[in-house]
Parts: sequence; C-alpha cells; structure tokens
Amino acid sequence: MENLRCQFRKSESCKASWTVLGAVFYVFAWNFYMVNMRYLRHLSTLGRTQINQCDWAALKLEQRDRDE
Repeated sequence: MENLRCQFRKSESCKASWTVLGAVFYVFAWNFYMVNMRYLRHLSTLGRTQINQCDWAALKLEQRDRDE
C-alpha cells in the first residue's frame, strides 16, 4: 500500500512539472511571437521610410532637372 501511494505521488509531481513546463513554454512562445511581430512591423516601417526617402530624392532630382 505504501509503495502504491509513493508511485501515485510521483506521477502527481510528474504531472505538475509537465504543467509548469507547458506554461513556461506557452509564455516563451507568446513572448517570441510578440517580439517577432514588433520586429517585423519595425522592419516594414523601416522599408517604408527608405522608400519614402528614395521617392523624395527622386523628386528633388526631377525638380532640379526642371529648374535647369
């Protein structure tokens, strides 16, 4: 009987550790997702600003050509 109780306790702690592992993994995955989304958004805005700067430079060149 004592042996059975011990095994039961072991399986319970095993289950608990799996739950903790699952929670930690979930939090880690969520943080990873959030950071990636922020990073991707940052990258896309960077790309947009560079494109805007290129457009602006092209406009300036066109204006200079027109003025000459």
